[in-house]
Amino acid sequence: MINIKPFITTLLILFCNTVFAQSASVVRMEVPAPLESAAFHLEPLGQKGVLVFYESNEISDAGLRKWYFGLFDTQLKQVWLKFIPLHDGIEYVQSVKNGMMTHFLFRSAKSKKSSDDFYEIVSYNTHKEAFSNISGTI
Repeated sequence: MINIKPFITTLLILFCNTVFAQSASVVRMEVPAPLESAAFHLEPLGQKGVLVFYESNEISDAGLRKWYFGLFDTQLKQVWLKFIPLHDGIEYVQSVKNGMMTHFLFRSAKSKKSSDDFYEIVSYNTHKEAFSNISGTI
């Protein structure tokens, strides 16, 4: 005689796995950026979410390149999008966290033919949701 108990148990396990697998939903995140945008950079901010930033093709009235920074919450819903004007011809190098502050280092691109090495440090305060920056040459 066929033992039906293992067969029913297997069916229940497969059914439960299918039901629970379907309960998770996929999140699609869209960041408004021109198609020419080469790269996005991500900076996780823990419970505050994530900062997504990229260089745009836009130049401000002061002749500075616009870098867009967007804050997304932990559900990947956009909270805000701000631009930070930085000198043209710089590239993102790295970031460092220090308490509530995250510092982003930018420096002149290697292809730029200049004797000076230009840098900008953009600091983001996660508590105040505010940016500041300093710049100089090495």
